[in-house]
Amino acid sequence: MTSENKSTQREATAQNLAQRLKQEAPKSIHQLRPGVSFESIWEGEIKEMRPVKVSKSTSQMRRVIAAAVVLVLATAAILGARLLESSKPMPAAPDVSGIHFRELDDIYASGKPRQVIDEQLDKLSTPLNIVVEDQGITLTLVKAYYDGGQLMIDYVVDDQSGGPELNPDNASFNYELKIPEKVDTQAQGSRRSKTFLTPHRFAGTIVQRFDAYDRPTNLQVNLKVSRLATKNGKWEANIDLSSAKIDQLTSTFYPGTTFTYKGSEFNVTEVSAGPTYSLIRMDQKLSGDISAQGIMYYDDQDTRFSTQWMTGDGSEKGVVKWSETVDPFKSINPKPSSLRLRIFDSQIMSDANTGTATQPFDGKTPVTLKGFDGQTMTLTNIDFQKDRTVVQLKYSDRDVQNWFPYFNSSNKEDGYSAYYPPQRISQDELLFEAIFPPMNPDELTEFAATTSKESEAQSVDIPLDWNTAVKGRPAAKPSVSK
Repeated sequence: MTSENKSTQREATAQNLAQRLKQEAPKSIHQLRPGVSFESIWEGEIKEMRPVKVSKSTSQMRRVIAAAVVLVLATAAILGARLLESSKPMPAAPDVSGIHFRELDDIYASGKPRQVIDEQLDKLSTPLNIVVEDQGITLTLVKAYYDGGQLMIDYVVDDQSGGPELNPDNASFNYELKIPEKVDTQAQGSRRSKTFLTPHRFAGTIVQRFDAYDRPTNLQVNLKVSRLATKNGKWEANIDLSSAKIDQLTSTFYPGTTFTYKGSEFNVTEVSAGPTYSLIRMDQKLSGDISAQGIMYYDDQDTRFSTQWMTGDGSEKGVVKWSETVDPFKSINPKPSSLRLRIFDSQIMSDANTGTATQPFDGKTPVTLKGFDGQTMTLTNIDFQKDRTVVQLKYSDRDVQNWFPYFNSSNKEDGYSAYYPPQRISQDELLFEAIFPPMNPDELTEFAATTSKESEAQSVDIPLDWNTAVKGRPAAKPSVSK
């Protein structure tokens, strides 16, 4: 190849590279969005270049190579600046691990019993990890539970403003929870609990209960806090909620079971069995004398379910539409063939129908308590653990499930009560397990229970056909946002 041909080839290569740089370099640099300008780097490089006489082809080639070098330098500078920026420390979110929200003792309702569904509430909650800071005070929204009938938002407040130590008088939490107008909340307003963790930290739960379980699967609410701890400010967040996980574990029945009690006609229109509740809807057509009724629900093995919540809507003339939620079906009998309803006249508590059974306790078992009509509750075993006390009980009769066991103590004036009603642990026998706080066996003096005399009741079996049950929560309204 001649020198002329080589020169022509070099010039073609140089022109091609120059053309590519001309077309591609601006786009590449624009995508990088540098904090320094390419022009300033180029001009600096030009000023540093010394004039050298070279041939035309060599000059073009060097200019192309210089441009490529500058492009590399610019890219390196940009990436270095980005790396430096990303390495700057970011404000750390408060550590909320180790906070068991369902076990916190609310300052507004100290000693309030826990719920048997607490563990499921935590499992079915959705992490939020929303952190809002103002005035040196941080609000962390940790997680939320929503099932179409109620929502719960767990929060933590950290005061790093340098203010005074927090106490019930100065630790404010003034908030507004905005629900979309399409979602009716007329039954109950929201409330929130509060527990002090340190002199500058408290935590709790915001609870909003709706008047029915037909709220949308997906819902967005707005939380706005105007005063937090000791400061006025603005802490605001939109919170996306979903009941999808709970709905997938829910089965709904439409039994249409009817019965009459004291002149009133009843129609059980719907039963929804979910992981944290069972919902019963029932219409009551009023006629004749109206008396106050009490209702208890059992499964087909006589296991009683504690009431969580109940409401009645009398908007239709002569008809009351009742909605009641009770604890979910037990793991030992998750799919009962029927739900047994026992309806009776409500009675005022008196010495004639309410009492206390007591026996000395010296750490040994068994210990047996007797009720009005000879029913018995027997303490068969007690396990003193570090973080709780596990008590096993045997009942002689279904109605003993309405008793409330406790221990008297030489060191604690009001003694020790179970966190929630004893839970049945056997299908074949009336064996129950109760969870108490950690207790010192040396301080316990008596085993006792409040007892009751049951009034006559009418029983009605509501059949549950699991083969025809509808999956999900019924009649949920369309998804809405604020």
